[in-house]
Amino acid sequence: MEWTYTMPRGSLGLDTFAYGGRWTVEGERIVAGHNARLALQFQARDIFLVLEGKGTVDVSVDGSRVRSVAISGLPRLHTLVRFPELRRGLLELRFSPGVAAYAFTFG
Repeated sequence: MEWTYTMPRGSLGLDTFAYGGRWTVEGERIVAGHNARLALQFQARDIFLVLEGKGTVDVSVDGSRVRSVAISGLPRLHTLVRFPELRRGLLELRFSPGVAAYAFTFG
């Protein structure tokens, strides 16, 4: 069942995330609906996410757009961002409807 989520006001705690927009949350994956967004407060050098479907995921860090990741097909690991050294920040993702996400991994 699809639900509407509202991003919390203020900052997120380290290693926490929040949903925004419409999402279907399943046992092992989430499926984006209209205006689907994720925010993640992180500490990492590299951030990866397993994604499937057809569409794009727009990636921003600390409010600056970094890139758009094209998604097509079965689940596979995608590199979202790579930094030259360990850093903390706020990762924000905007999903095309129908794109599914499974698991973050970090380097």
